[in-house]
Amino acid sequence: MKFEVPAGKIVLGLFLTTVLYVGLIVGFIFSSEMFNDFFDETTQLEDAFYDDDFEKTKDLLMEGEDPSKILFYGQTIIHKAIAKDKKNYYNEYMEYIEDPNIVNDSDESLLTYACMHASIDIIEDLVNRGANINYSDDWGYTPLLNAIASEREVEIIQFLLENGANPNFTQEDGLTALQLAEENGYDDIVEAIKSHMDQE
Repeated sequence: MKFEVPAGKIVLGLFLTTVLYVGLIVGFIFSSEMFNDFFDETTQLEDAFYDDDFEKTKDLLMEGEDPSKILFYGQTIIHKAIAKDKKNYYNEYMEYIEDPNIVNDSDESLLTYACMHASIDIIEDLVNRGANINYSDDWGYTPLLNAIASEREVEIIQFLLENGANPNFTQEDGLTALQLAEENGYDDIVEAIKSHMDQE
């Protein structure tokens, strides 16, 4: 017995297949344009950073590339330089920045990021530039609280406290700097905070 597919079903199948392919093509073109627009002239600075091409970085900045622009992963290139503790790139980027209180998509300021990742040189520079030492992110963490949560060196904790970091601010769980250090068993940081508070 010969099985025949109704002509109407064939036409419908061809129509739906055509619509699907057209949709895929349009979607690809649209997404490609969006992709290109999104990355156009925003990754050159990033490429130069990852290629460790400092001269190219300087040229791009002089041409108007904005180091404070949020890139596709939610960070600025300055945040990346801080995370890698690349002081030469950080210093060059900051020559083109007026406000040291730039934040990334996670609401982390440059100083907050530095207190989690960078050397004290960058932290000192940001404070000297006027970065808000008590800036609180979406989770209630200040640079001091982030430094403690990241178990940074006591030298950094002491510097922050000596330059106005408030040890009484609390993070999302209601813990102060001292309580956070105590809960994590950071005895040297606990001692530094208590010593500072005794002097006030």
